[in-house]
Amino acid sequence: LQFTPAYRRDIFVEPLARELTVAYIVQRAREMRVNMAAIECGPDHVHLFVEIPPHIAVSDFSRSR
Repeated sequence: LQFTPAYRRDIFVEPLARELTVAYIVQRAREMRVNMAAIECGPDHVHLFVEIPPHIAVSDFSRSR
């Protein structure tokens, strides 16, 4: 999965923004019982390598609350 903000703006530039983004994604993965294999946060996107069970749609995991 890759999360990208509109127009590829650099919104993940502060260390705090990255930490909050990673913390949110990890929390969401725990709630949905999704295994996080790897996560990488760039200034304008986030790469995730996840194992999603078959009963959970990828769109359900990637959708924000």
